[in-house]
Amino acid sequence: MNEGGQIFDTKQKIKEAELKQLIDTLRSHGRENEWLEFKVNHNQPQLIGEYLSALSNSACLHDQPYGYLVFGIDDQTHKVIGTDFCLHIAKGKGNEGLEPWLARLLAPRVDFRILESEDEGRSSDSRWHDNILI
Repeated sequence: MNEGGQIFDTKQKIKEAELKQLIDTLRSHGRENEWLEFKVNHNQPQLIGEYLSALSNSACLHDQPYGYLVFGIDDQTHKVIGTDFCLHIAKGKGNEGLEPWLARLLAPRVDFRILESEDEGRSSDSRWHDNILI
């Protein structure tokens, strides 16, 4: 954590170790809350946009620097189970990438960042990611 209580500065490139620390910190919360949501394979672009908007608003209301939508974590046990949903290659509507589609359509504008962590311990034929939207 830095001096401001934030886990990392979103304007800088995050290192893999910092991302894993962030994921562990988020998993350590007793439950999901207004600014933290876990998903496994949730790939509906419209709902992802709604989650981003709601989490962003809730983070502001609860004096949190960020809201988090984390993929690959079981929302009941907080166990890392992975996901085959890759936000960087997912599509919004039509053939537009999910990230630019969300950035263009979220109003009021919500600044978000997609971070991805891969578990190297898994076999190469199963894609596994932790994806996090901040």
